[in-house]
Amino acid sequence: SKATASNANFQNARLIGTDLEGARLMRVDFSGAQFIGANLELARMNNAWFVGTLFVGNDLQEAKFVATNLKNARFDGNFVRYTLFNESLMDGCEGCQEGWK
Repeated sequence: SKATASNANFQNARLIGTDLEGARLMRVDFSGAQFIGANLELARMNNAWFVGTLFVGNDLQEAKFVATNLKNARFDGNFVRYTLFNESLMDGCEGCQEGWK
């Protein structure tokens, strides 16, 4: 099943072990949220905000972070095969790779 939550506000949410595989999360504000051990495989998060968001040990395979704001986010130990970060803002992002842009 695919979750859909466009234009939602999940600021400071704790998403631990959450299954969001294939979710449609366009324009969602996840600023200050924590994704720990979550499944975001194939999720689409176009134009979403992840300012100061923590990503630890998540499955991000084939997720699409297109035109997202990852300012001051932190990535640690995530599976990022074929993950797209096209046109995303990554200022101050810890663990973000230069090749992701």
